Amino acid sequence: MNGYDAFSPLYSGQTLLNIIGAGNSLLIGLDINEGGPAQTLTAFYMLLNNSVVDTFSTTATGNVPAGNNGNGYADYLLGNFSSFSATDTVQF
Repeated sequence: MNGYDAFSPLYSGQTLLNIIGAGNSLLIGLDINEGGPAQTLTAFYMLLNNSVVDTFSTTATGNVPAGNNGNGYADYLLGNFSSFSATDTVQF
């Protein structure tokens, strides 16, 4: 379903480094807020300075069931992102 395709706002690398701390790796939490059947994540991208540097892509369906639905915690964590500097722009 293409109706849910979206990109994040642009973040400065410095903003993200202020949040995660220098030398720490970036993790993105996915929180599935539906108790029904498993959802499908077909693609997730990280862009640095408007260029795609990391890609998750699959044709699998139902690959994100709601394991922690309704408890306020992420169901999944995405990691292993490319490093970035304070002067980079970052978008997902």
